[in-house]
Amino acid sequence: MPDEYADQLAEVASELIQRVRDDDPDSNARWLKSVCDGEDDLVALAVVLAVAVPDDRPFRHLTAWAWLPARVLSPCGTVAAYRRHKARGEEPDQECVEASREYERVQKRLSRQQAVDTPGDES
Repeated sequence: MPDEYADQLAEVASELIQRVRDDDPDSNARWLKSVCDGEDDLVALAVVLAVAVPDDRPFRHLTAWAWLPARVLSPCGTVAAYRRHKARGEEPDQECVEASREYERVQKRLSRQQAVDTPGDES
């Protein structure tokens, strides 16, 4: 396997590892189809992922996170959802943009208030 191809697959593998924990299976399947060029890439990706898995721990320990109750993602209209959109390279919806703007306004107001309340250096 040429180094450049292996590096590309390693990047896809890293992204997939994160996505598996954050996205639903259908979304991940669509994403994989968009970044892999057919069955050969998928097989090579499986090998790259298998190489990355420690073989000194039971499979159940490695996948324990999957058996936890499903994580509920913050809904749109929250700062967490805005950050999720940005992290995924998505365009945030208007509700999320407004939530982020309001959060920033509050943070600036608090910062200004803290500066007023904290005595400055009177040299």
